[in-house]
Amino acid sequence: SDRIYVYHSDRAQAITTGADSDIVTLYNPYNGNAAVTVTDFTAGTGGDTVDLAYILPYLTGYAGGTDPFAGGFLRLHQNGADTEFQWDQDGAANGQNFTTLVLLKNVTASTLDTSNFSPNFTPVTDAAVVVGVAQAEPALH
Repeated sequence: SDRIYVYHSDRAQAITTGADSDIVTLYNPYNGNAAVTVTDFTAGTGGDTVDLAYILPYLTGYAGGTDPFAGGFLRLHQNGADTEFQWDQDGAANGQNFTTLVLLKNVTASTLDTSNFSPNFTPVTDAAVVVGVAQAEPALH
């Protein structure tokens, strides 16, 4: 099992986690607007994990220990065959303004569960599904 540290920037980054269960730790999510692409994220129990520890402190109005998915700060968005892991830094305040932090290639949002996030929050998928859109780079919402 590997821990992969990703520092956000304005340059697109792609990582490959490998065959075992790995942890992707995101740093400085506010420091750039380019999504990180994970080419082989494994969903479900025994799969890979996105470490939220360094994202949560940057959520304005977030009450520590509560579920940031249920609070409207984080969500999963299905975009064709891929899943976008998105955040809205101030949640419901000022309307929805989600931005993609991570693009999980060839992952169906509904296959992700609490074991894919640390802490183990229950992921929420938005109702919108974009199908059949060919994109050179991840869309930022």
